[in-house]
Amino acid sequence: MLRRARGVHMSVAQGDTSQTQFMRDIVSSIWRHKWIVAGFVALGLVVGIVQLHRAPRTYTVSLRVASVAMEQSSSRAADRLGGLAALAGVALPSSGNGIGFELYQAGLTSRSAADVLARQPDFMQAMFAGEWDAANKRWREPRSMMRSIRQAFARLIGAPVTPWQPPDAAQVQEALNGLVTVQKSAASPIVVISIRVPNPIWGREFLAKLHRAVDGGLRDKSLDRANRYIDYLNQELAGTSTTDVRASLVATLIDQEKQRMLASSGLDYAADPLEPPVASRAPTSPSPMQVIGVYVLIFVVLGMAVAFLMSQFKIEPRDIVGRVAGRFRRPPATSAVPVDRWQVTPKS
Repeated sequence: MLRRARGVHMSVAQGDTSQTQFMRDIVSSIWRHKWIVAGFVALGLVVGIVQLHRAPRTYTVSLRVASVAMEQSSSRAADRLGGLAALAGVALPSSGNGIGFELYQAGLTSRSAADVLARQPDFMQAMFAGEWDAANKRWREPRSMMRSIRQAFARLIGAPVTPWQPPDAAQVQEALNGLVTVQKSAASPIVVISIRVPNPIWGREFLAKLHRAVDGGLRDKSLDRANRYIDYLNQELAGTSTTDVRASLVATLIDQEKQRMLASSGLDYAADPLEPPVASRAPTSPSPMQVIGVYVLIFVVLGMAVAFLMSQFKIEPRDIVGRVAGRFRRPPATSAVPVDRWQVTPKS
């Protein structure tokens, strides 16, 4: 057992030694051709700068909103409402605004908001400007080489290819899911809604229209719900003679009238913007440090790989330079040897 343990210990030690030696060989190979790595770093820096100039600039547009302070019903009315709901088997909504603000945040990327925005031709033409033919006043399928390559590759691997169709509410909702970001904070009741777009002016208009679409949809639903409850309560009052039940119905009717009044006022219903949408003064994307850093890192890895392979195959930089220069070097011109006509033997 002791010999076996010693053997296992020796094999583990030899394995660690071989791994350490292998890592040393890699580091030594890369350090031997450190100028190759430095050249790749410089190349990555140049490529990163070029890509930074080619990348589109985007601005961040944000809208800060807070929950609308809606009037709360009294505890006595709430108790009567709960008793009436239990008596009639009806669940009435809470008069608080917490659920309304949560619905507002969820509705920023909803299909109902997309339907409202899709019914605005000016908004659709600006949002999908690449598919709108302003000269002929119609939608057209965008043509690009990358789009054709992607479609051809999808057909090659058997992936489904969605045929083009004019932009509609479904595409608007997809755009909302990719554009809109909602930032919440447990320490603050303020919610920040932000998007990143190339045109800051259009971005401000977009957030303003999105807010009106979502908040207006919630107001319309609340107004319709309050009207239905009021009709129901009026019918119950007409057929009820019990004093306690009538008192509960009247208190609930007053509460629903308040809800209808708030929904009919035309003011912000669920979310109150603290200020109009604001756009950043300078582009927030792309970040110069991030773009250049990513390309430098990629070329550093490539340079280290090339340096390691050159060391393994015993290739020196001067050999590569000589081969490249040899391909572009012209062959020496051969001088023609003059022929003396008197030395040419005439035909017999």
